[in-house]
Amino acid sequence: MNEEFERKLDELARLVTHAKHTVLFGGAGMSTESGLADFRSAVSGLYNNKEFYGYSAERILSREFFEEHPEIMFNFYRTELLNLDARPNLAHFALAWMEEKGMLSSIITQNGDALHQRAGSRKVFDLHGNVYKNTCLKCGKSHDVRRVKYCEGIPYCECGGIIRPGIVLFGETPDPDVIFGCVREIAQCDLLIAAGTSLRVSSAGRLLDRFKGTLVILNNDETALDDRADLIVRGKMGEIFSALWERLKKYERDTARD
Repeated sequence: MNEEFERKLDELARLVTHAKHTVLFGGAGMSTESGLADFRSAVSGLYNNKEFYGYSAERILSREFFEEHPEIMFNFYRTELLNLDARPNLAHFALAWMEEKGMLSSIITQNGDALHQRAGSRKVFDLHGNVYKNTCLKCGKSHDVRRVKYCEGIPYCECGGIIRPGIVLFGETPDPDVIFGCVREIAQCDLLIAAGTSLRVSSAGRLLDRFKGTLVILNNDETALDDRADLIVRGKMGEIFSALWERLKKYERDTARD
């Protein structure tokens, strides 16, 4: 680790320990070290560099495409997004520990992988849905994610309806209750940490547009809000959060001795 990186991590730890209400706004970069795909990074982002079955990933993950070509959408979803073997990484566990110690109030995630919850985080807002919540479009019955993962073609309910993934597709509106919860958290927070996200998704811009507190951005690449950030740390999320975790544990030990 270089001197500038160390200095920035020291500053981040100071901000966290002095904040009254910290919120983490996370994106796909939080889960890439768990083996999941990212979407908008310059090198490997699914939305930037590839076509699948002759279509862009963003087109396939739209409501319109789902209605017109459900079999292609499900094939893409299973092969590129639905990795049930993924496990929480150091960043997820660090955040769960921060919440337990009262250093993090909530997580707003654009990911639908439930890795934050599986690492132990309790107050998580799934802005773009959750792959583990799959519902029949006809009768409303809930289905285990393995029903979607391991079937061939389109997954159907016993009633004959299509089992729809719990993620929010392009062209759809996120759950209003989730949106209201996110707005409430951001309105209360004095420290907002945007981690592993390009901040180019429209929902991110709408949610963060009126935030007036301290903004920290942790990401490998440039983001849409770099010019508004009070602190920017470049790097992989596992590296950043493991280094932050060590500093916060030391702070907790030192505080306990005083």
